[in-house]
Amino acid sequence: MARRGFLRNRKGVTAIEFGLLATPFFLLLLGTLEISAVFVTETNRTQALETNVRIIRTGAAQTSAPAVTAAEFRQRVCNSMREVLANVDCTRLYVDVRAFGSFGASNAAGGPPISNGDFDPTQLLYNPGGGDETILARAYYEYEIVTPLLSVLLADLDNNVRLLQSTDLFRSEPFT
Repeated sequence: MARRGFLRNRKGVTAIEFGLLATPFFLLLLGTLEISAVFVTETNRTQALETNVRIIRTGAAQTSAPAVTAAEFRQRVCNSMREVLANVDCTRLYVDVRAFGSFGASNAAGGPPISNGDFDPTQLLYNPGGGDETILARAYYEYEIVTPLLSVLLADLDNNVRLLQSTDLFRSEPFT
């Protein structure tokens, strides 16, 4: 008889159902926000690189006195990123600029410098080249994934980090 009363009692069913559904719901919600943040950061960094390579394309970086250094170019890209996202960590931003004789020769640059699951910035160069040269400019940003289960899917470096990369390949103007 007590068993029938227990089976008919519906008090607390909503709390149990919420408990069962809350965790997957909030993980899905946080995952959606995380992927959106990665996308915004990716788009923002790409736009910042495209905006700032113009000084290399036109020769302003090479012919100004003094010439624009790697640190100054990196800071320009970071400042452009901060125009949209105020929380950009410039210590996680890296730039790689290389000059080549032709578009085909730029294949020699290879992929991102990753060794043993970590990004290796010592392999990056800053050579804005001269006039009428093919320039490969890349910006890398180490984005830390904070959603627990998404780090397994999105992180491509150790320590739950996703390496975001933007590339711009162009021929510089014939400046002297």
